[in-house]
Amino acid sequence: MLYSHGRFLDVLFADNLRNPDQPYEYITGLTAEEAPGEGDSESFFAHLSRLPPHADRIVFAVSSFDGSTFATVHRAHCRLVDESLGHELARYAFPATGSHTALIMAEVTRSAGAWTMTALGEPATCTTFADLLQVIGRHG
Repeated sequence: MLYSHGRFLDVLFADNLRNPDQPYEYITGLTAEEAPGEGDSESFFAHLSRLPPHADRIVFAVSSFDGSTFATVHRAHCRLVDESLGHELARYAFPATGSHTALIMAEVTRSAGAWTMTALGEPATCTTFADLLQVIGRHG
């Protein structure tokens, strides 16, 4: 989810994988050969240099609004990769198993032109997108 000064701007999700006018995309169902890193079955790509200058926060969350829980998810991780160099800059692993339906994984924020990543790893129970936005709003 993309924000500007606390105001929600845009979102990527399973039914809205890529907006051709925006500098980010979501890829799911990757095979082992296609995955950019070990164990990556879903990836979000945000080309930070192409984001609008007023965009100052990106929140990465995984959720299921159909009632499915994380009971069978044994590992979850969030990686920050500089694709131009092929270097992994940060990796955060989270214990994911539980009865929750969402995991707020991390946020990337811009301040004074520099981007920083903060791991959150917060489980949540959300049945709608509005629920998820409310949980994320507590971090803003």
